[in-house]
Amino acid sequence: MIDPGLKIVLSRTGWGLLLRQLPYLVGVLIFVFFLIAVATRATAAQTPSTSALAQSAFAAVCTNPGQTHADVMRNMTAHVVAQNGSGLPFTVDFYDTTLEATGAAITPGTNRRCAVSWPGNDTAAAVQTLLTAMQGPPVFGTPTDMPEGFAATDGTAFIQARLLNARGTRAVVHVGTRTGARGLETFINVERLPPPAN
Repeated sequence: MIDPGLKIVLSRTGWGLLLRQLPYLVGVLIFVFFLIAVATRATAAQTPSTSALAQSAFAAVCTNPGQTHADVMRNMTAHVVAQNGSGLPFTVDFYDTTLEATGAAITPGTNRRCAVSWPGNDTAAAVQTLLTAMQGPPVFGTPTDMPEGFAATDGTAFIQARLLNARGTRAVVHVGTRTGARGLETFINVERLPPPAN
């Protein structure tokens, strides 16, 4: 119980008004903190996993020819941002020697590679993503014989050679797991081979 004399002093100094409004102010603060918490949880829920981001970025970017390394990195990053992510939470491996020189390790017989990888084992979803992406557009050709030098590895979940056009341009698509710098990782890879010289 506040002393009546003190009430008069508080009223005159403005503290009385503050005390009367205190329950209201506390309620407002609690409500604001609640809204912040809800918004934070909603944002987290809307951001796809690293696996989902890598797979959707592969489908959106890797299947499109005519891109330089800078193009691919920019388009991958833009795709992640559009999905409410930031940066590149997965690894990208790309070259196209028909457009520019590269310092990457080139698979013999190929002139283009576009691949993504991320920690963990999610090959079932990755295979489905690849199969869906190959339905096009762009048209991803038809199955053909596996080129020399390509084969399944211990972690392979799916590998297939595709004939892309009548000129004989081929691609090898590959999904699997391997041991990377961060431990077990899943990868989706497409490598393009030019038409045979003869």
